[in-house]
Amino acid sequence: MPGTLVTQKRLEADGIVSLRLRGLDGPLPPFEPGAHVDLEVAEGLLRQYSLCGRDEAANEYEIAVLKEPESRGGSAKVHEVLQVGQTVRISDPRNLFPLRPAASGSR
Repeated sequence: MPGTLVTQKRLEADGIVSLRLRGLDGPLPPFEPGAHVDLEVAEGLLRQYSLCGRDEAANEYEIAVLKEPESRGGSAKVHEVLQVGQTVRISDPRNLFPLRPAASGSR
């Protein structure tokens, strides 16, 4: 899991924060719409979050995290503990539901 730096943390809506993550060792791998990453929010505690926005040479990733009332630690840690300037580990992006071109003549 590559290390990334939290470059921005912003409250987007009630109970939702976004994080911008930048690779410590250069550009992050490219991704397609619908991709997600595993974020290691604590030692051995992984949570999956969808990547937001466009790839744009993958200099940074953006994720949004809803604080779950019944959180088992993942979303609560992101909201309450994780701060700009900290490093976190993430997986390479993966996409379990890639977009496929429509068949000719489909609407």
